[in-house]
Amino acid sequence: MGLRPGTDRANGGMAMVYDPDFHDLPEKQPEKFRAKAAPTPPVALWSWVYVANLPFPAFMGAWLSYGWGLLGMAAGVALLHEAGRRACHVYPWAVQTVSRGGVVVAFCQFFPIPQLLAGAAGVGAACFLLQWHSAATLRLDPATALLATIFTGLILIACAGVLGLIGRAITYLVQWLSPTPREDEWHEH
Repeated sequence: MGLRPGTDRANGGMAMVYDPDFHDLPEKQPEKFRAKAAPTPPVALWSWVYVANLPFPAFMGAWLSYGWGLLGMAAGVALLHEAGRRACHVYPWAVQTVSRGGVVVAFCQFFPIPQLLAGAAGVGAACFLLQWHSAATLRLDPATALLATIFTGLILIACAGVLGLIGRAITYLVQWLSPTPREDEWHEH
């Protein structure tokens, strides 16, 4: 039994005919359909920016949490850092945005108005929630220090996120308004 011209043994003797609807199959253009590599999680970036933001809040927190309260503060610092590290793997774009704004917040420690406001709000919220009040000692117990640290950190992280989004918006606006051709336009000419 002979094969007719245009047939092939590999495809069961069916004729291989060119069909324009299937000219861009992945087998024909592998570079076009290749999966993009996942972005590297910004764990190191998060860690460096997190540590850069610790000095002033840690100093003020240690002053308020002296003694056993330091355990609560240290636990809060560790929990916030670990939450950020885990977010690096799930939301790398968001962590990069927060880290960019975190650089600005870290420089604000030279004139620490955001840190003082966030600390006052965090301590106030923690004291309100736990019904803690001791005007005589002005020292936080471990549970109050833990909550105050978490609230203060979340407020500063939110500020960093807003500043990071403003920075991204400015970057995209400048790129959008710039007259330079985009990379895909370079290949058309």
